[in-house]
Amino acid sequence: MRYEDFVHLPRHNIEMALAGLGLSQGPSQSAPIGKGCVVLGRSRGLSGNPSRFRCGVVTLQVDEARRDRMSRRDRFAVTAIGPPLLLRYGWRPSGRSSPRAGDE
Repeated sequence: MRYEDFVHLPRHNIEMALAGLGLSQGPSQSAPIGKGCVVLGRSRGLSGNPSRFRCGVVTLQVDEARRDRMSRRDRFAVTAIGPPLLLRYGWRPSGRSSPRAGDE
């Protein structure tokens, strides 16, 4: 799932991800997922991203600044190593994922 797709249509992308795993989501589980936001409950995680401590309504936003602030050297490195990985995981040039044969 592309982060940008999730941000724009969170409920749809969660439902598609769960369906891909053969799972379904009940109404009470999908209620916290709105258009452009999610409602997070408390996490009891011990390590990981500091945002794991956030709870309540969280607005989802595409982070374009990470690309804009990337140095020329880093952009070159990402461009050099990215395509083989994109092909390996079945991503088309448009950025949309495409399931590879046998991966379904």
